[in-house]
Amino acid sequence: MIDLDNLEDSISKIYKQYYSDVYRFLICFSGNQNDAEDYTQEVFIRVLNNLSNFNGSKNMKTWIFSIAKHVAVDHY
Repeated sequence: MIDLDNLEDSISKIYKQYYSDVYRFLICFSGNQNDAEDYTQEVFIRVLNNLSNFNGSKNMKTWIFSIAKHVAVDHY
């Protein structure tokens, strides 16, 4: 479960844990490092904006990759 009282630490940990996986996924999707960097940034902005809605019933990585897929499709 996410500690919303310590949101800055939570998002920092999430970012460090999942950044490279999300970035690699988005490079494969976009075929371009610059686009992948932009899309990865967008993913973590969405994660931050929606973290309070994450209820813990899903796997965090699955949730983040769902966001990444939607970001990629939105830009495609």
